Amino acid sequence: MSMGLWTVFSRGCTAAISFVALVGCYATTTVQSFPPRYRVCQNEGEAERCGLIDELGDVKVPFELSKERFVSEFSEGRSLVRNAENEYGWLDAEGVVVVEPKYLFLCFPAEGLACFYAEAGCGFVDINGKEVIAAQWDRCGRFKEGQAAIDIDECYGYIGRDGEITIKPLYVEAGDFSEQRALVRLAPSAPKELREKLGMKYGFIDLDGNPITQFEFDRAESFQNGMAVVARKVGEEPYDDETGVGVEDVFAYGYINADGELVWPMEFTEAKSFNTSGFAPAKVCDPDGECRAGMIRKDGTWQLEPKYDTISEFSEGLAHVMWLDDGWMGYVNTHGDKVFAARGGSGFVNGVATVLFSWKEECGPVLVDITGQPIFPFRAPGADTESGAFDENQVLVAPIDVDGVEYHELVLHRERGVIWPPGWNTPGAGEGVLCWPELEAETETGGEETGGEEE
Repeated sequence: MSMGLWTVFSRGCTAAISFVALVGCYATTTVQSFPPRYRVCQNEGEAERCGLIDELGDVKVPFELSKERFVSEFSEGRSLVRNAENEYGWLDAEGVVVVEPKYLFLCFPAEGLACFYAEAGCGFVDINGKEVIAAQWDRCGRFKEGQAAIDIDECYGYIGRDGEITIKPLYVEAGDFSEQRALVRLAPSAPKELREKLGMKYGFIDLDGNPITQFEFDRAESFQNGMAVVARKVGEEPYDDETGVGVEDVFAYGYINADGELVWPMEFTEAKSFNTSGFAPAKVCDPDGECRAGMIRKDGTWQLEPKYDTISEFSEGLAHVMWLDDGWMGYVNTHGDKVFAARGGSGFVNGVATVLFSWKEECGPVLVDITGQPIFPFRAPGADTESGAFDENQVLVAPIDVDGVEYHELVLHRERGVIWPPGWNTPGAGEGVLCWPELEAETETGGEETGGEEE
């Protein structure tokens, strides 16, 4: 299992100030109070031309060449715009310039403030682009729960919304606050007595900077729903794959509560965070190396006993499992009852998941509802709810990775079907990108194709 500091702000996150790296670190989800906007692009010879559309597919920000004016996805009422001189600013939902491109980089807003980078360092602007905290630090994180991580001389601390330091810069890594807790790791330059008292691995602090655990974990995740995954290295094992031969670390995982108490002992070989379902997937192995996965509760008991080969997180009441006993694969409910069979599948978001029913499925995965029924008459192999789920406006944006296609993005609406590219919501459209199984079946049999044309 790959575990890491998913939300931790560290030197590795922003060592180079680039559009891709910083958007990945700081982008936040669109909120209900702003009109929905989605970035789409078209080929323009060897260049591209991009703009923003709404949830109906109507163009709201006109298309322009990216080399002259690049626009980002839309988030919290703002889209990043970059001019030909690689300077950044903001557009609003109607394409009006809120901040003229003038910064080395400008982040998305979070809790009403956004970091900017200038020659003097990084600071913060408000939602209207007014500089409210002067540029003075090497790196800045986003505001979460009223505090943001900042870098002073390669050590991270935290500031409040007034720009004053709330937690001293003592850390080589400092995560976003989540549920009033932040995941941190002390810097070698921190006071010796503090390093000796707490340790030099990962641990958690509260909003005042007080440690709630020893800094003793080799791996950890941020708090979610009152619990955090923590891990210690317990050994090493050799591996041999296509990239070569080597040795990898082996970890044992457990869970702590908000007080830093170990609720689940470190006995799992794999563990994921608790989500809003109140459960978390975990895997245990016996001394012979036989491993089983199940679902645990916050009180330290099993919701679903460890009897599966694999099990995903519960999402909207369902989890995908591979059952060792009878070879069954599919979705089960929180009681372990089988709901529908599927070879593989993502979690459900707003009632939709990406599912593979057969290993021989020529059209690729299917977007289905919670009963396992396809929601569209077509299939879009590039549409994957794992990487880009339907949002609160029932819209999903998926990349088009097919050579020779004019459009870069496929935009789907849960009820309306394809809203971008234009004209692709008719049967048979989207050649090379969309797959229409029923139409293809009719063509193969030859029994209904002519009738369809006459109609």
